[in-house]
Amino acid sequence: IIFDELGAAPIILALLYLYVMGVASSKLSKMRKASTGGLNTEKLFVMTMLLACVTRVMGFVTIGECALNLQSIRVGYDPHRHDGGDSGADDDDDYRQDSDQRFYDKCVLVLFDFPDFVALSAYALLAVVWAEAFLASRSHWLSARRYRQGFLMAYLVFNAALYMAQLLLYGALFLPSSPTGWAARALYAALTTVNFGLPLLLAALFMYLTVSFSGFPYRTERALRRQALAGRALLIWTAGRVCWGAFALTAALQYSLAASSAAEKAAIYSVLIVALFLVTELWPFAAALDDDVLAVVGEAAAAATA
Repeated sequence: IIFDELGAAPIILALLYLYVMGVASSKLSKMRKASTGGLNTEKLFVMTMLLACVTRVMGFVTIGECALNLQSIRVGYDPHRHDGGDSGADDDDDYRQDSDQRFYDKCVLVLFDFPDFVALSAYALLAVVWAEAFLASRSHWLSARRYRQGFLMAYLVFNAALYMAQLLLYGALFLPSSPTGWAARALYAALTTVNFGLPLLLAALFMYLTVSFSGFPYRTERALRRQALAGRALLIWTAGRVCWGAFALTAALQYSLAASSAAEKAAIYSVLIVALFLVTELWPFAAALDDDVLAVVGEAAAAATA
């Protein structure tokens, strides 16, 4: 992302995520009032999306400030400044300014990338919910509890590996000798791998479940509808994750703009960035926060443990 060419996009996206955050908070509040139990799959799913929205709002507010600071720094900073004064003092000031800027860039990169990992965690949880809805929709004699334990174990292992890789990458990013460009490439390489890898694993799971349960009839029309709702939400999330993986892989938005002026380039870039987040996160979040989909999340978990 070219932060200083985003224009008004960070503020627009911050407001959009703030709205989705309000919806998620409202849904979570209703769940807490309706259920006296502890944490369940439905609450965890909404809390994960809420965390992603909160960090996105923080990130875009920071990025908006970052763009303004970058503009002021570039206006006031001259790398060839030597007016015959104390050149050693000028060099020290330049070094401190460059060091502060590098640290600031790394912090912004962390704020920008952290929600991606949270969204991937929510996507994996939605895949578990879909698999549970698939099992609950079929009339079979196999142990749904055993399947659910396997799904949850895979989810926990995936999350542990995901956040461990995140901690290692962030630790390497803030090493004194670590260049920002190398760390950014490593982060986006990891995100690209997971964003493409998860849909492939999900496709393999879909084929396995379809073949394994092809001989079992559906329980009821309602069970079939629950599976269809979960599948539709998962399909939207899958499309968003694949789009984000393609963006992380190619960084096409940075190099494919051919506007005739800097102002037009910034305007087009801002529109494309807003469209990117609308497709990859805001639309999937809104689809998953639908009351019918959240009901499927709760019912599938309950049916799997029955």
